[in-house]
Amino acid sequence: MELDSNARWLKTSEEIFPHRPHAMTLAFQTEQYRYRMHEHDFYEINIILEGSGYHYIESRQLKVNVGDMFVIPPGVLHGYENIDPVFNVFHLVANKSFFTKYAEEIKLLGQFKVLFEIEPYLRANERNFYINLDYDFLTELKSDITILESIKSDVTDESDTIRNIITLKIISSLCRYAKQNSDHINKNEPKEYQDIMRALEYIHNNYSEKITIPDLAKLCNVSKATFLRKFKSVTKTSPNKYLLFCRAKNARRLLDGGLSRTATAQLCGFFDISHMDRVLSSYDNT
Repeated sequence: MELDSNARWLKTSEEIFPHRPHAMTLAFQTEQYRYRMHEHDFYEINIILEGSGYHYIESRQLKVNVGDMFVIPPGVLHGYENIDPVFNVFHLVANKSFFTKYAEEIKLLGQFKVLFEIEPYLRANERNFYINLDYDFLTELKSDITILESIKSDVTDESDTIRNIITLKIISSLCRYAKQNSDHINKNEPKEYQDIMRALEYIHNNYSEKITIPDLAKLCNVSKATFLRKFKSVTKTSPNKYLLFCRAKNARRLLDGGLSRTATAQLCGFFDISHMDRVLSSYDNT
């Protein structure tokens, strides 16, 4: 597959979701996969059910096998390609309305931000951090996939609601699995990775507050110099730049949702509107 980050094929919620009030999720499987690189404005969960192939994210290529699971956030360039003749990838798609509707429930899932925000960032930046689901869990998950397959063509409010509930169940199960099976994540990564994960989770949970490097170093039980070295090794950036990345990402989400610039700047930890505008402009132009 040709990787051309300048040719970004965008798929939008408006294009793929039917215009029904409860149509917030979609599920399907692809067995012959050679899609050009693309991005979209919704979240997607991909699980390899059969065969092996390549997963592309931004400029990276990863060989993937049965049980590997990936989250694709909005705006991330990605694609897949077969190695085996049959390369069955399960796709579970959820738009912004889904995450708004179930915001309170999702907030209670301890590993949600790890899987949906931190993991994709690290995977796109040269870290092989992703889940491999074991046989028993994958078998359990297939029962939900079977239900989704059975109502794939249904266009009723009832079927839309069932899809939404099963999607929430799958997300909850994946978060629970990630918490209980941390050894299935972080393949071949050094021990320092777990230290920095605590700092990353803290940043994602508290990006609206004042966060200092000494505070993060203390959280990781290391000196400031050691923390900075480890953080750069894991994330390929500095703590301050990563914090700005989180603030910009959440600011863009709030602004797209119609929140005022003043309220967005306050909620996302910017000094003022001008500061927010400068940061957003720098990320929008990259």
